[in-house]
Amino acid sequence: MVLLKNMNKAKVISEEQIFKKYSIIVEGAIEDGGKTFTREKLVRPDAVCVLLYNTDTESVILVKQHRYPIQRKNVNGYILEAVAGKIDKGEKPIDAMTREVVEEVGYKIKLKNIIECWPAFTTPGYSTERIYFYLAKVSNRDKVSDGGGCESENENIEVIEMPYLIFKNNMDCFDDLKTRMLAYEAHYKKLFDTKPKKNKPKKNKPKDNKQYTIKM
Repeated sequence: MVLLKNMNKAKVISEEQIFKKYSIIVEGAIEDGGKTFTREKLVRPDAVCVLLYNTDTESVILVKQHRYPIQRKNVNGYILEAVAGKIDKGEKPIDAMTREVVEEVGYKIKLKNIIECWPAFTTPGYSTERIYFYLAKVSNRDKVSDGGGCESENENIEVIEMPYLIFKNNMDCFDDLKTRMLAYEAHYKKLFDTKPKKNKPKKNKPKDNKQYTIKM
């Protein structure tokens, strides 16, 4: 084990809210090492993210939607990602996750089929947001609606059910970091391991194991 020098001397002297609309920006005065300087943070509610696997169709359920912050030259703003959303005030992370799944892709997850992974700060350099990560299995019987997101939140989500072999071969192609992290976790925890189905043809399984290109 490498012992690092104790650097825990930074102290927040004061904080001031400098912007408030959909998000809140707070500026803090920090004292550290005899110097005083300012830092800004984006105050965001915590969030959830879950990678879903349909055991009947042997496919990974993703969403495709427009994300304004990433749109730039040569990037149209559309991205494939795992189901995700913010945690409402007073809501438990697991309840937020199951709610978001119903809203976005129309599946109602059974609690026994949920694998809790870890909470993590994904952008600690500027945001307060912490994301709770999950894996989960569903079946065709769990489908309760078409999904598509909440109209009141101006969500226009396309549900993508990708055969897991294509998903597996394209894990390094996902631009969304949380989706890529859960992809590796899914293989580590053997989310895609299922017992063979007897006398029942498999659905949506690719004929080969070649590389595919994911296009937006």
